[in-house]
Amino acid sequence: MQIVKSDTNTGCSGTSPTIDVVFGIDGSYSMQDIMDTVADVVENVTVTFSAVPGSRFALFLYTDTEEELSWGFHLTNSLTLEELKDKIRDHAWWEGNYGDSHVLAIQTAKTELQSNKRPGISSNIVVITDSEIDPEDKVVADVSKAVTSEGFNVFVVGIVSKEVPFIPENLALIAGGNKNRVFKPEEKVRLNTALCYT
Repeated sequence: MQIVKSDTNTGCSGTSPTIDVVFGIDGSYSMQDIMDTVADVVENVTVTFSAVPGSRFALFLYTDTEEELSWGFHLTNSLTLEELKDKIRDHAWWEGNYGDSHVLAIQTAKTELQSNKRPGISSNIVVITDSEIDPEDKVVADVSKAVTSEGFNVFVVGIVSKEVPFIPENLALIAGGNKNRVFKPEEKVRLNTALCYT
């Protein structure tokens, strides 16, 4: 694992580790007006950890089916920081079919990480969504727990939309029921800290 000195914005205590992060972005209708906030979250992590040699990132928009997945970039794409930032802000990959399957998001991110896994490098999934989740849907929590047990870290960033408030209990289902892995978009340092110590 490569480690470099960090500044105070990373959330790491003096060091930042090399990490792999796959972002799954909710493509449902309620998310469409808050994509700039989504881009801010993704850009914060990529800017922070791009300074660490070997850190890699992937990003996709998820809807209801695998056929409707829209990729911004993969872990294997060799992109400069400026190219990453341009891709994050490029609206082309935001065009979803206004559905969501959080189970599909977790499974897709896991496959991307598993296919490109490196010894000693933490594998992280960051799902970005609003709180429009059925609190009775325990399937996504079970899937998240199973993925976590295989060595993948699942985090969720909940963004308030016009239609949906921030409901941490619902969002925690995506993180396997772990509320400590639920973040607001403004909690940048807290999210970076979690990624540092996985």
